[in-house]
Amino acid sequence: MLVEMIRLCRRFPTRDTEFIADYLLRKHYRHVNSYKLTNLQQCIDFYKGQVLEPSCTTDVISGPKTGLDDLYVDVVIHTERVAHKFSKHMQRHEIFDVYMEVPQHSIRLKEVKDLFYPNEDTKGKSPRKILAVGRPGIGKTILTEKVMRDWANGVDKFYRRKIVFYFKFRWFDSNELEDLSLKAFLRYGTGLSDEKFERIYKDITNRPEKAILIFDGLDEFSGNVDCLDHLPPPNDPSICMSGISLFLKLISGRVLPKATVLVTSRPTANEFYSRLTFDRTVEILGFTSDKIETYVSQFCNNNNRSDLRQKIWNHIKSSSELLNLCYIPVNCWIVSTILFECVSDPRNETGAVPTTVTELYQLAITYFDKHHNRKLSGLSSEEAITKLQSLAYDGIETRELVFDEESLDEEMKNSGLLNSLSNAINTQFCFIHLTIQEFLAARHVTETFSPEKIKEFILSHIENGKWHLVLQFISGLLGKKTGFKYCVLAFAESFICRDGRLNVPNNNALFVMKCLREADDEDIAKQACETTGMNDVVSLTNIGESTLTSSDWAAVTFVCKHMKKLTRLYFVLSDLTCYLEVNKLLKERCIKELVLQGFLYDHIEARYLFKAIVESNCSLKHEHVKLTKIYIDGFRVTNKESSTMMCEFFKNGHASCLEELSLTRCEINSRGVSILCEVLNNRLCPELTYLDLLGNSVLDEGVAALCNTFIEQKLCTKLFLSGCSLTDDCIPSLCELLRDKLCNLTVLSFAYNKGISDEGLRVLCQSALRTEHCKLLKLNVSGCSLTDDCIPELRKALQDEHCKLIELNLDNCSLTDKCIFGVCETLEDERCKLTVLSLEENKGISDEGLRMLCRSALTMEHCKLKELRMSYCSLTDDCIPDLHKALQDEHFVLNDLRLDGNKFSKEGKKYLREIEIHEHCKTRGLKIQ
Repeated sequence: MLVEMIRLCRRFPTRDTEFIADYLLRKHYRHVNSYKLTNLQQCIDFYKGQVLEPSCTTDVISGPKTGLDDLYVDVVIHTERVAHKFSKHMQRHEIFDVYMEVPQHSIRLKEVKDLFYPNEDTKGKSPRKILAVGRPGIGKTILTEKVMRDWANGVDKFYRRKIVFYFKFRWFDSNELEDLSLKAFLRYGTGLSDEKFERIYKDITNRPEKAILIFDGLDEFSGNVDCLDHLPPPNDPSICMSGISLFLKLISGRVLPKATVLVTSRPTANEFYSRLTFDRTVEILGFTSDKIETYVSQFCNNNNRSDLRQKIWNHIKSSSELLNLCYIPVNCWIVSTILFECVSDPRNETGAVPTTVTELYQLAITYFDKHHNRKLSGLSSEEAITKLQSLAYDGIETRELVFDEESLDEEMKNSGLLNSLSNAINTQFCFIHLTIQEFLAARHVTETFSPEKIKEFILSHIENGKWHLVLQFISGLLGKKTGFKYCVLAFAESFICRDGRLNVPNNNALFVMKCLREADDEDIAKQACETTGMNDVVSLTNIGESTLTSSDWAAVTFVCKHMKKLTRLYFVLSDLTCYLEVNKLLKERCIKELVLQGFLYDHIEARYLFKAIVESNCSLKHEHVKLTKIYIDGFRVTNKESSTMMCEFFKNGHASCLEELSLTRCEINSRGVSILCEVLNNRLCPELTYLDLLGNSVLDEGVAALCNTFIEQKLCTKLFLSGCSLTDDCIPSLCELLRDKLCNLTVLSFAYNKGISDEGLRVLCQSALRTEHCKLLKLNVSGCSLTDDCIPELRKALQDEHCKLIELNLDNCSLTDKCIFGVCETLEDERCKLTVLSLEENKGISDEGLRMLCRSALTMEHCKLKELRMSYCSLTDDCIPDLHKALQDEHFVLNDLRLDGNKFSKEGKKYLREIEIHEHCKTRGLKIQ
């Protein structure tokens, strides 16, 4: 959510006559020595030697000296979707915190072998079925090849006594895999002869737990997903069936139970893999900026030109476009290759470098065809390229990624864009990478289709994930042509914005923006924002299960700066590059509401943010707006540079209309509090009504300073000081503020300050809540060091004629059933105005406590409680009868009851659901959570 955050950090290769496909699509069968092997271990050793043969590896990725053994993989596991639990009574910062919760079981895998070891996500059990999901070119196949070689090299004890079988789903379209037995299928996954495979097969069938079955590229399977519903019934391994049927029997455990199965796929095959059951799911996100730099260094070293490392890296890091491209390892390899050629060629004086994926692949096509063509003369003819483009398009149309020799002429076979796949039966070919095939298919569309047909193609394929990268390339190619503007605008015709709110990750919007960015034409982007649904966007957010990459952010910035009605941004940042892209947008747009969540694991400097706002130069012809809300979380604002820029932000009038300011978890200390007090005292925020400093070291002294300021600044109505390292010593300052007749505070939270005890609450009740001028309506003291002993003073306050509290939060205190009698006495008093009471996460409150509430408060005439929260207490089925009886009482006025996280049985939960839909509950609108 986490988004789901995963990084494949590795050193990719650089160049080779057969490019990445040498490991992306291994040769099915190899001509090997025919000497006789006498025992199982000899057969396995022979097989391992075959896996480790130089012809099986690639030295493409980092240069002539590098193979797969140099790869490094770093992933994070997401085992489930993030479950967002909201409450309409949450404060805005609380709602934002819910969005930012990291999935509990997210785990970083430091080595490839960790894929196969148990962890929290597998509940301590060894995962047998593993799914690795990733975007095009992200390195899924490299992961599988790394597993193969790690096994052959015996790098970890997990691989001992194991035997690995390797398959690609694109092979399943071959006639060879239409009708075969399990034995023939498994042999196909090793490339061994019958004789050498015999002993291995006998061993695996006797001990299936020794098998590691790798299936690469589920999205490349061209069959129908309906095959899941039509499996041949017999599980007899001697029965012949199709390769996909055998895969389904293996993944389901019907044959070779206890075997380990690893499957890779693009996300576009979700309809297929979502119907399968996996013990572990891994998503691969790609390189971080530091890994890109490491990769460039390794690339140059392996090409014996370490002197070019800094020059190439400077080119990449100075261009956000190039940096954004490089998060995908295949792109990083291509960028490095192209830049290496540019900077090492003395004839290249312009220093021109690609800035879009399309430009990058244009250069890559020329490079591969020139340097890896099997003809001595080099480049393929224009006719051969045209044929390859047609072949690429037809292949994607029919989901055919492997081509028989008969479908190619000699010049096509010699092209450096194809890879030869030899097997014992016939020679086959595939493109050196699927993304290369997709680019050539896009060129076929733009060079052979009429403008009207191109537009029709875009509109009819935009919902089909199989064509998304092709469409992105089409947009990039059309952006360089004249007379095709309306074709590019067709991408935006599908753009839908409801109620002015657009959530980028959960919408086709991101893909549309990426296509417009690929066209690289500001005029087209501007026209799209004026003439399509983009013109309706008022609020933009990236809250959801998917994490936006730096290139995604670049596309969002490129397009959204032209949206005239856009005034609200709610963004979750994943890294520094994303942060810098958002700042670009802020420099070009005036914004009314800004909500930014910083990194999950590290604070980032706020100076760039305030600098972007201060330097904002909105060029749109629309009514300029002033900031009314800033919520930033996880930023560092009190170091010298950031605090200086924040002061400039306030002093230059940018906060003159600011109504809400939230600086949560921003490392604010006494210096930061002083800056805020100075700002408020100097009337630089004259409209401020809301201040949230959650998670900062405000301390008691800071509270005293703020209270003195608030007495002068009369507008503020909501103050949040949760988790600010406060003690009972700050309470007198708060009391002095609250009882001042000019103070307008109605909401106060000092939750999760363990230094505040019963004594502090007693002082607050006596010296503030019971005074004439205190206007407080909502009080949150959850997570403080409170006990049952605080209830008598609270009761006196709530029964006082001057007390105006309508909402009280006592979550996660040390309350027990003993306090409930006092609570009941309070609620049944006609002077008590409470309508919301929260007692969540008090484990000392049990069935007996809820029984007392049902009998002595909730059914009383003067009880005004509309909402009662008792989630995560110690309630069981035994309290349900009393609750049911109370619900039928005429004086029962609750319409929201929260009981989740308690110890109810399945029968108890069912009973509660039946109660909720009962007529008398439906009439009152009661909701039981």
